[in-house]
Amino acid sequence: MSANPNPGRTCRPRQRAAVGAVKVLAVALLALAGAGWTRPLGDLGRPAPSVLHDEILPRLGPGRSDFNLTDAEVEMADRLYRFEVAAHYPLPGRAHTPARAVPADEYYRWIRQTHYQSSTVRYATMIDHIAADVATLPATFAAICRVVEIDRQRGLAVAEFGQTEQYRDVARRQAENGTKIARFVGLLTYRHLAYDYALTHLVVETPDPAAQAVDAALVTLLPFVDAARRHDFCGSLQAGRGRAEAAIPSRYSRPQRVQDEGEFRK
Repeated sequence: MSANPNPGRTCRPRQRAAVGAVKVLAVALLALAGAGWTRPLGDLGRPAPSVLHDEILPRLGPGRSDFNLTDAEVEMADRLYRFEVAAHYPLPGRAHTPARAVPADEYYRWIRQTHYQSSTVRYATMIDHIAADVATLPATFAAICRVVEIDRQRGLAVAEFGQTEQYRDVARRQAENGTKIARFVGLLTYRHLAYDYALTHLVVETPDPAAQAVDAALVTLLPFVDAARRHDFCGSLQAGRGRAEAAIPSRYSRPQRVQDEGEFRK
């Protein structure tokens, strides 16, 4: 039997197969990363079940908690995901990853390049988008508030019962939830900035009385943005209360309502 010329580099068939499988998996994961790790959407724009996102990706990240998700955490993730994607962005259905900074004028470029029969309908489209955000925010705040309370209870329980082996998982889960919430704050802040940028530029490009109603809609969104940036998710806004008291005055003296256009015509 001849001696192996490279005894330190022996590679058996099973080992070669395993290495090949790892390479294939790595290439697939890199391809998915380049696509933005986009989760498929189901009916009504809700996240659809996905083996990749529900089973594979959670196991890839180092330092993840082994705790099961509570119902509140599942609900929070579903509600926050709505702010990751929006059909009216230039790349429909694509999540905004930290590596891809979204410029403030992206929404403006999309809405000005989309063909409408009149500028009034274009402004009405903005009102519809802002109203859709505002309508979901009280329940979103309530979901975040419940998760914050659960994390607080976890910390108290592990300290009281002295379950030292679970300290790590408690800290990891709190960090995971904190990251999700911080990301939501950034996305909500961006949406308000994008809407305001678009309104400011459309007023110059296509002056229309309908702009006043867009500004009035932004007034209802701003209190949620301010509360989110303070991480005040358990206050009156989560139940939809206090919105009028918190709203700032419109930049226009007499906001006018846009006549109902029915379904937006393009």
